[in-house]
Amino acid sequence: MRILIVKRGCPYCLEWLKIISRINLRLPLEKRINIIDNYRYEEFGANFFPIMDCFPKELFNSYPFCYLDGIVVGKATKLL
Repeated sequence: MRILIVKRGCPYCLEWLKIISRINLRLPLEKRINIIDNYRYEEFGANFFPIMDCFPKELFNSYPFCYLDGIVVGKATKLL
């Protein structure tokens, strides 16, 4: 499972979206990273993505949240 959870208006998320979009173009469909906009959850408390129940809510204190094949990339506010 590969997901990237972003927050609307976050400058770090915007940078990650640009990079992940370029990476996804080169990956086969089954290996692409799913991008989830967490706007509805942050603003209204509505969870439209059941996958988010798999992670503790404490992980969503910083964005973007990236989960790649069992590895959580936490506090991903700097790009290499």
